Amino acid sequence: MPARRWLAASVALVSLTGLAGCSSIASEPMTAVDRQQIRTAVLDEMWQPIGASYPEAFRPRITVTHTVPDADWPTRIVACLKDRGYQAVALPNDYAYTSTQGQTYLQYSIDGYICNATWIKQSEVERRMTSQQRDALERYQKAVVRPCLLLSGARSREAPDRFAAGSITGQGNWNPYDVVWASGLEPRALAYLEQRCPPIPVWMDTANIVSGRRE
Repeated sequence: MPARRWLAASVALVSLTGLAGCSSIASEPMTAVDRQQIRTAVLDEMWQPIGASYPEAFRPRITVTHTVPDADWPTRIVACLKDRGYQAVALPNDYAYTSTQGQTYLQYSIDGYICNATWIKQSEVERRMTSQQRDALERYQKAVVRPCLLLSGARSREAPDRFAAGSITGQGNWNPYDVVWASGLEPRALAYLEQRCPPIPVWMDTANIVSGRRE
C-alpha cells in the first residue's frame, strides 16, 4: 500500500476506534448500575446449582468479570482452568476439563465457577439488556466495528436490514466479526484485531461496575 494510502487508512482507523470510546462515554446506553445488576444476576445464576448441592460451600469473591464474545469464551475459560491446575480443551462453543491434582468435586465445581464468573459470555449479558441497549449495540457494530474491520483489511459481511444484534448463539444473528471468527485466524492476530476493533463496546463490559460494590 502506498505511504499516503496507508497513512489515510491509519488515521481513519484511529478515528473509528476513538469514536468507539467517545460514543460509549457520551451516550452510555448501559450505566455502571445496569452492569452491576446484570453481573449480579449472571453470577447468582451460575452459583445456584453449586449452592443447592453444597449449602455449606463458601462462595468465592469475584473481583473482576469481563464480557467476552461467545466465540472467544471457550479459549478464555480453558486458559483460566489451566492456570488453576486442570487439563482443559476448547470445543466448538464449549469446553471440557478434568481434575489433575485430586481436587474434590466441590473444588472442581468452584474453580469452574470462578473461571465462568471471570469471563462472561456476551450472549449472557445481551439477554438481560433492554431493547434500547440492544439497538445501541447494533449501531455500534454497524457504524464502528464493521468499518474498522474493513479498514484493517479483514472481511466482514454487510448487515441485513434488520437483525438480532450481537451474540453468535446459533440463531443466525449477524455480527461484523462472523467471517473473522470462522476463518480460524491465528490467536495472536485475532487478539490484535479485537484490540484495534473491539467487538464489544466499553459500556457493555461487566468489568466496569459501580466503584466499591464489586463482589
